[in-house]
Amino acid sequence: MSGFKFFSLKRNERRSTVPKSGARRKLYQYYKANQYPEIPVIPDEENAQMILDRMAMFPAVLVPRDYMYRTNGLKRGNIVFLWWISRQDKSVNKYPKYLLFEYGIDASTEMAAMEKMGFLRNDGLITDKGRKIVFENSQIIREHKSPYKSTDSYHVSYVFDDKERVLLDKSQYSEDGKLRFKSSRDVVEDQAIGRSFERNNDYANAILAYRSALDLALDDPILSNTPPPNIFTRLAIIYHKQKKYLKELDVLSEALSFYPKNVEFKNRLSKVKKLKTNSPDTDDYKS
Repeated sequence: MSGFKFFSLKRNERRSTVPKSGARRKLYQYYKANQYPEIPVIPDEENAQMILDRMAMFPAVLVPRDYMYRTNGLKRGNIVFLWWISRQDKSVNKYPKYLLFEYGIDASTEMAAMEKMGFLRNDGLITDKGRKIVFENSQIIREHKSPYKSTDSYHVSYVFDDKERVLLDKSQYSEDGKLRFKSSRDVVEDQAIGRSFERNNDYANAILAYRSALDLALDDPILSNTPPPNIFTRLAIIYHKQKKYLKELDVLSEALSFYPKNVEFKNRLSKVKKLKTNSPDTDDYKS
């Protein structure tokens, strides 16, 4: 749906009421018959007809059913909307069309709801609470930015270009032409850079990137008590692959200091303790 750039729904199209007739009603009935947990906001008649005409061959024109489930009161579109707002430095009244056509939400209506929930200020800019939601859902933002998506109208699959990212990023090369991690100074972006190095089996730079993301999170007043758990997971996986079990143990112990009830971290810690007992390595802390 990249052809859609910005939108502003007509007033009588903003409510999720049942359209009385035409293509809008047919599209509403389709969503209802296919047991969507919530009906996406239906676009104007012309665009509704376009969706009906194309959906048999191009299911991606439909809002995926997966996108209409809520987690902690928020739909996926709400989180993407907050991420988009977080990138603005002033109040706006025009919003990306993908919020309507891909995520099934009306940003004008959601703006009021997000303000009421404390995620946006009354001038439309994001609050610290809203920023925290974006950080906690960095995977959703990563999926939103994925260049390749496929959908069967119910579920969405993503294909990422992580491996090519650092190879094409000139800022990650030193003067001698070698790849050397350079921080973006952004928690989410440093994690993405780390994932790219990891995909290229460049574990030294991946560790630096994930550690940088962790340091940035710990320095952030919002994230200092809840750094993204994905950082600990990726570091643990890398250390495990390298058979650096003491380092893996340390990072998992650190993870559990923030997330003491996390079952994944507990299980990984239990397994690595057994491995360390069975294969002690005095050189574990060497790079």
